Amino acid sequence: MSNSENKWRLPHIIKIAEAYTAMADKRYKANSCTLEVFSSDFSKKYTVTIYNDGYASNDNMSYNFNILGYPIVIALMIEGKIPYNFEIASLFSGVNWTEVNKKFKRDFSASLNFVIKEVSNDKYDPNTINESILAAYRKLESIICEIQRYDSFLSFSDATISK
Repeated sequence: MSNSENKWRLPHIIKIAEAYTAMADKRYKANSCTLEVFSSDFSKKYTVTIYNDGYASNDNMSYNFNILGYPIVIALMIEGKIPYNFEIASLFSGVNWTEVNKKFKRDFSASLNFVIKEVSNDKYDPNTINESILAAYRKLESIICEIQRYDSFLSFSDATISK
């Protein structure tokens, strides 16, 4: 694996908000070396393997595109490496990102803007929510070059939950 192949590519900022939803909905199970994360429609279960210096994950972005996916963002939040405001994260509870992204034809910026407007309230206006997401994203930008990318032992197809 060449040096560039063992580094993560920076995801779209929507991955912070998707992680907020999973955190707020407690759609994850953590132990010392793995994190299981359920998709917003519960059709998939992603497995993040935690190493001393990096992560592996079988979510689509991580597994197929070497882009750090939201399940790894959750691991970084749990470990305190990316700050987040729990009250703001809780606003995202119940968001079905699969449906929203489908509605906006995977235009992540449009999806994110729509959801932020939907979840804003008197206490947290869209600008405040955006600032929280941006602060977390900037932290991710500042540390991503230090995070090693490992190949997942599970494939993306392994994430599908049989009904």
